[in-house]
Amino acid sequence: MKLHKLLLPLTLLALAATACTDEETELGLGLTDPATLYNGKCDTLYADRAWTVRDDSLATSGLSFLAVGNYSDATFGSVSSELFMQVKLPSINADIDLSRYTIDSVVLSFHKYELYPDTAGSYRFHFEVAQTAEAIAGDSTYYASQSVPVEATPLFDGMVSVAQGDTIVSLRLTDALDNTLLTPATADEFSAALRGLRLRIVPTDSDPGMLTINFAAVRTCLTVHYSFEELHSSIVLDVGNTATHFIHVSHDYAGTVFAAADTVDGTTLLYAEPLAGQKLGLSFDSALRDFAARHSFPVIHHAELQLTRVGAADAMPPLRLMGTYVTPDGRELYVNDLRDAYTYAGYDGNFDDTRNGYRMRLTQHVQTLLRQGYDGGTSFFIDARRSDARRTVLGGAQHPTDRARLVLVYSESE
Repeated sequence: MKLHKLLLPLTLLALAATACTDEETELGLGLTDPATLYNGKCDTLYADRAWTVRDDSLATSGLSFLAVGNYSDATFGSVSSELFMQVKLPSINADIDLSRYTIDSVVLSFHKYELYPDTAGSYRFHFEVAQTAEAIAGDSTYYASQSVPVEATPLFDGMVSVAQGDTIVSLRLTDALDNTLLTPATADEFSAALRGLRLRIVPTDSDPGMLTINFAAVRTCLTVHYSFEELHSSIVLDVGNTATHFIHVSHDYAGTVFAAADTVDGTTLLYAEPLAGQKLGLSFDSALRDFAARHSFPVIHHAELQLTRVGAADAMPPLRLMGTYVTPDGRELYVNDLRDAYTYAGYDGNFDDTRNGYRMRLTQHVQTLLRQGYDGGTSFFIDARRSDARRTVLGGAQHPTDRARLVLVYSESE
């Protein structure tokens, strides 16, 4: 389809078409980068392979946001996430000596960022805090499959209400840590002696839901209040800024399509689930080979992946999808367009309400695939999959109404 020379204002992006026809029309204009001027043609390619696969090799340490809690639905089964935290002295303290003081209280507090599945709701959570039986390493990367054993007697065990308007959740611990806190120690000795903490939400008597904690916030900490005669003071210990923290995640897929194998065919449906759940893959290998055979020297001005949310999807979709691919020499990289992305509304993997789906610019990526002569597949996953429990279901390679598709705007030498 021949298009007029294009120089469109940003507001026309929302009018992008999902496919092109032979009739001259302006429906395809919204598929183009509004800063680019060229004569273009449109083509729509469909995936020849699609699949969903376990996203279980997920590092969860060293992040500013993490989700804890329990949730289940008929599509994805059940998920449980528990949090492990190292405890460190403030960076200005090389050592600690509270031996002549009395510990008045020890309070674990954290900054609530979001609740799921009802962000405006109120939840009754049964929080349990336990001391780890071994130290959490400060120089290690922890994955969602890893955990640390804990002591049998909890430091906190009780019900707490958490609502939309709450910012800080505070849990007063027992005095079981007092002897450790009163022992003079260097910073390294202190962390080794205290070992670490595990926070979990006990599923049996809690409301089903996930709580996202902000570890970059100063109020996510362990505060020790102490006194000597008439002197009262406190020290704020680090559990999230420079301290190692990570989540251990477990899934139960009994009764779901994921129960039988780690890879699920994506002919009809594709699944994206956070918290070391599921990611999806697409290959346009045959379609791109055919396109290359029909066009000797194509220049891809715009390539847009379009994925549509379908009926089985959760009511609250993830905000953004990301993508990676494996290079011929075995390296896994983010697709070029997302590495260097500049954002227009609805682009770069963000959820688009008007289309009920996701639009991701893959212009450089498709040009790379055409140069290398094959498409070995691209993986797509939820951007905030360690901190956001939102999941979704998308149309697959041969979905009857909402097929995964790649829309191209290109030109070529005559």
